[in-house]
Amino acid sequence: MAANQSFYDAFCALDLDAMTGVWAHTPDVVAIHPGWPILRGWNEVQASWRDIFANCASMSIQPTDVVISITDSVACVSCIENLLTVMHGQSIHGRIACTNLFRKVDGVWRMVLHHGSPMSLASGTSPVGDA
Repeated sequence: MAANQSFYDAFCALDLDAMTGVWAHTPDVVAIHPGWPILRGWNEVQASWRDIFANCASMSIQPTDVVISITDSVACVSCIENLLTVMHGQSIHGRIACTNLFRKVDGVWRMVLHHGSPMSLASGTSPVGDA
């Protein structure tokens, strides 16, 4: 739970150094941002966060419906990200179905997968495509 909160704290602060501290720095990490190709390996994942943070003026995310499943060295968090961001001067509200996977590395939980899929804001609305 603390590792997942650290991820969202870094995300909302648009803090690349903090985000770097959350992730494992290995070739097997994966990030799937809504509308993006699959990013594999720490270099691609880190570059994606650098690009996201450079293009956001602000970010607010409220995770809801959080479910955590933990085994010996793997933790899976599923949730809904309720977000509000300002990109290119435009406010974007979105709901993202999210899975965050953490692996215990040297006694510390490190993110190895972040997968976000857009959801409709409410019945009858279209998914967010640019979040």
